[in-house]
Amino acid sequence: MTSSDLPNLHPEAVGLSAIRALPGGAMRQYSSVEFTRGWSGVEHFLRQLRACGFVRPSNSDTSGYAVLDVLDAEGDIIQDYDLPTAIAFRYVKRKLNLIVVPEPGTPQRPPTPGQLAELHYALRHGRIATLRTRRGRLPQPAQRLEQRGWITEAGQLTDIGRAVAERYELVEGVVREIEQAEAP
Repeated sequence: MTSSDLPNLHPEAVGLSAIRALPGGAMRQYSSVEFTRGWSGVEHFLRQLRACGFVRPSNSDTSGYAVLDVLDAEGDIIQDYDLPTAIAFRYVKRKLNLIVVPEPGTPQRPPTPGQLAELHYALRHGRIATLRTRRGRLPQPAQRLEQRGWITEAGQLTDIGRAVAERYELVEGVVREIEQAEAP
């Protein structure tokens, strides 16, 4: 079976996720992405991958670099494909903005300066600076904030986002800036 012989996409497919085996037998799960166009979006993305040779049918005889899981509306895996190479996996990871899903109990990395800047702006103005890019997506730092649960899709801070901002003393910094701006 070649990559052009991919099985038909399941009719309930609306999203994708990935998982990869690491040396030593550990598994690394990546975030899931739901396509706004649903089945059509998933099918279009798979056609692009097939055209580049970045996807092949899952086969228990051979293992690829990673597995691309097809998800239904409830987030259940209904089908999967192999990503045969690291190049294919990196392409999928970059295009879908996949991030590692931390295992329960593992500490999260501290926020990046860009994420702290986005949180700072959200505290000052009540929302994220640029809600959408030209393609209708959140800017990358804001996407990561949303995936971590620090902001809502509308760009509003969540309780977790406020807690992180307080931990990194952004709240006091914003109060100081406002007081300085109001001073005569």
